[in-house]
Amino acid sequence: MKININSLHTQIGNKAYFLEPVTGEQVKNQGAPDVGNESSTVDTDTNETQSDFDLTLVKGSAYEQIFNKEDLDFSNMSLNELYSLVQDVNAMHREYEKEHGNDEPTRIGRFGMPIISKEREALLDLEGTLEVLSFGDGRVDPNEKIDVAAYFSNQAELATAQAKAAPERDDYSISASYMKEIRNTVGKFILDDTFELYKEKAAVLLTDKPKVNNYI
Repeated sequence: MKININSLHTQIGNKAYFLEPVTGEQVKNQGAPDVGNESSTVDTDTNETQSDFDLTLVKGSAYEQIFNKEDLDFSNMSLNELYSLVQDVNAMHREYEKEHGNDEPTRIGRFGMPIISKEREALLDLEGTLEVLSFGDGRVDPNEKIDVAAYFSNQAELATAQAKAAPERDDYSISASYMKEIRNTVGKFILDDTFELYKEKAAVLLTDKPKVNNYI
């Protein structure tokens, strides 16, 4: 099932509207959030597969950023840079699903139809939120270098405090819940284990090898 990111823009924009103004200096003073002990399971053949992968296929490809995580500094990154990276990952997922199917558990909607997985839904929500923020709607310069994990953690805390201060406002409560989900998505997105799985899927597309068995 295809998700039109443009149709999500208005809904996500409403949820992200309550983001408080934050400067890069304020974010740098915030510690990065704990992402818990969540980990992804990778097939034991994954490392062997990647060790045989021809890295020359990466240069100039659409997935070059995914393979260069060691060069990414999420503690000194602009929201627009994060937006570009998330766009690349989502584009990779769409291409992978088109060519090799969906290897994530299928969810069934209220009418018995399969719907997009929670992991994909979370990343699409993150992309939509970053699209809104790229226009400066988050009251922070989208080109300013900040600690992106700390930024979203701070925004989730502020949204939660705002909801508690005005419990009669349903929109504040919805915004707080949404920002917690975005914070958790960012925390998981930047993990090394997560990128190892992204690399494996990208390698499949670049070499057109059979579908891999991995779970995000």
